[in-house]
Amino acid sequence: MLRIEKVGEDAATVTLKLEGRVVAQWVAALEDECRRVLWGPKRLILDFAGVTFIGRNGVAVLGKMRGERVQLANCSPFVQELLRWPQGP
Repeated sequence: MLRIEKVGEDAATVTLKLEGRVVAQWVAALEDECRRVLWGPKRLILDFAGVTFIGRNGVAVLGKMRGERVQLANCSPFVQELLRWPQGP
């Protein structure tokens, strides 16, 4: 299961807090939420503090969004290695 919660929004940025595992049908749910934000001009911060695992499909979807105003925050070293993204502040 994956919980996705909007925890912050200002004129330039939306922050989504994730908790659980980014696998199976939850990958599509995460992609849908990200696309809703990225449809407009705002940047997206994904707070991964509560994420324990990301499956292959989740890694692929997040990889596609890498250049699209998306920043990751609070990744565990395990999740950061799965994604191989530099971590934001």
